[in-house]
Amino acid sequence: MKHIPSTSSNNLDAYLDREKEGNGLPRVLYEFGQHCRPETAAQEFRALREEHGQQGAVRKVAAKYKEPEDPTDATHIKIGKNWREAKPGESATHLRIAPEIPFVKRDEAHHFIYSFDLATVNPQDPEQTQRAFEAVVAFREELTPGTQSKFVAHGDATGSEAAIERGEGGKFHVHEAMNAVVQQDMVVEGRQYRRGQRIAGAITHVYTYRAAWDDFLEHRGQEFGLSPQDRSVLPEVGSREYRAVRRTEQDFWARERGGTSDHDRARRGIETAYARLAEDPSQLAGLDDAERIARLAAEVAATGDVELKLRSTKAGEFKIRSFVVPSRKQPISSTKLGDRYANATATVGGVKEQLDRIAEGKWEPFERGEVGPPKVIERLPETEVAKLQRTADGMAREERRAQRAEREPPQRRPQREPLAATEPYKHDYGRELAEARRVLVDEHLRPHPGTHPSVAAQMADGKLYAHAMDGSLKVDLEAERVDLTNRQEPVSPRPKRDERRAWPLSIEERRSAELIAVVRNERADGGAYVDFQLAAPGPGERQRPGLHLFAEKRTRGQKDGTEREVMQTWTQLTAQQYDRLKLATGENRIEVEGKSVYGLAADIGMPRQGGHAPNPNTFQSSRRKQIDQNVLTEQRASEDRGRAAERADRLTRKNMPTTHEIISQAHEGRDSNRSMSR
Repeated sequence: MKHIPSTSSNNLDAYLDREKEGNGLPRVLYEFGQHCRPETAAQEFRALREEHGQQGAVRKVAAKYKEPEDPTDATHIKIGKNWREAKPGESATHLRIAPEIPFVKRDEAHHFIYSFDLATVNPQDPEQTQRAFEAVVAFREELTPGTQSKFVAHGDATGSEAAIERGEGGKFHVHEAMNAVVQQDMVVEGRQYRRGQRIAGAITHVYTYRAAWDDFLEHRGQEFGLSPQDRSVLPEVGSREYRAVRRTEQDFWARERGGTSDHDRARRGIETAYARLAEDPSQLAGLDDAERIARLAAEVAATGDVELKLRSTKAGEFKIRSFVVPSRKQPISSTKLGDRYANATATVGGVKEQLDRIAEGKWEPFERGEVGPPKVIERLPETEVAKLQRTADGMAREERRAQRAEREPPQRRPQREPLAATEPYKHDYGRELAEARRVLVDEHLRPHPGTHPSVAAQMADGKLYAHAMDGSLKVDLEAERVDLTNRQEPVSPRPKRDERRAWPLSIEERRSAELIAVVRNERADGGAYVDFQLAAPGPGERQRPGLHLFAEKRTRGQKDGTEREVMQTWTQLTAQQYDRLKLATGENRIEVEGKSVYGLAADIGMPRQGGHAPNPNTFQSSRRKQIDQNVLTEQRASEDRGRAAERADRLTRKNMPTTHEIISQAHEGRDSNRSMSR
């Protein structure tokens, strides 16, 4: 885990959503917002800061203090953690350097990165990556429930050349952009945070939230397919192994670019000196601590990487003051490299212990932990695949049998008892009967989205049969006729732009969803712009005014100089992704209205920019019937039904009595009963 403060939440938000060209990999896989919508996170972040007077806030820059080359230039001394001017008679040790810019902009957001090694999450497995993303969201909701954050999972990491050589390239990682202001009251690590307060303390302290993440993996990791932290790679926070080497962001980026930072160069020089002394442990025998430090300083200087700057104490001991790296202006403090290189007696595992172990012949060089091989992508056993295939084949046979039965003449079609019971009502209530049957089917599929439509239809026919037998069916159909009459509103031929997008889907609806892919245009590089829609009819498209998985408002200029707002519904696919789509669909394609239309299934990612997007890594063949020339007509008809149902629902809610009216009616009824009893 890493933490990077950011002075511009807008730039950070743009970086998280920006697609990268050139590597042919999808970047944004999943998105989620905590106390915000991912597509409007930047605006909501700013609104919260403005509400509490934190937008554009600045902070004072502290002065720096250094030891001057000429001791007579010193003006200040250090008292504890503070500095003050030396009084008459006191010996000043440092020179105060005022900042060139006294005030700088305060951080607007905090950027956290959660990286999963290949042995923990295989980036090629959609199931593993999605569960890891959900784990990060659950961790933040548990640790800091009052922060305003946007989570974005990136799947385009290829890694630097150095990382690839180490076998660490292409790791799945999650970015979190956290607003610098608390959104809701909360308690974190025993500290109370109020709405409008700036983020600080345990929330941004690297050791605290790393320890919290380790604890989360240990207690809840199994819920998301994650194991506890591998201590051979990442030691426990606060342990001596963890404190042995203190690495910085500069060390990380220099290493990723194939270079060496000044801090790593200093560590390399000291480790080389340790190894040279360990070749002949007897040369340290009989020496006291001060003499051993002096011997180490001589060996370190011989490496050419770094020099030890020593100081003597009143007791005659030598201490490391700092590390001087050639070509570096400022020396490195004695505590900045880690406990393994710290003062002789200041810490456990420091220089004194290393020299003692060398003298005893027990010294060991420092080695970084290495991750294991990539996690295996889970695949179903062959027996389970065969079982599912038999089930799918049986469902296909039942569907074909039902289609043949529908095409047969009425006199030859076998009449089931439920259908025969409702036959007398078809002449007078044909439309109402069909609508009632459709409503019953929808009511069954809504809580049971995995049910096959033919099963839902049988359940609906059974309910209609029961109503016909007890004599209540005619009453129901009369009520349905009144309802249909009241619903005779003119359907707008051009729905509102916001209605075209598919609103949030459940986790079950997002897995192996049946889709229709309409190719808007093919690109010269082999890619394409594709409009993905939920396939109709199906559980995913029930009662939805819009079926398009992705929809974004765009402003487009006109020939007359004016602008108009349009709704973009296509998703950009690379050449590799487009080839994967065509391979998955096979022969399930057709030309309709001058466009190529494909039938397929895929996992749908978390909502992004107001809509959903299918995961190209999960493209698979459709389990439904072949699409035909009516496919787009069926899609539009399904959207019309969804809009009609939404309008009917609004009217129902509008006509429902309020709580006040219900209470008033209850009082009136009680008063009436009292009058009658008198």
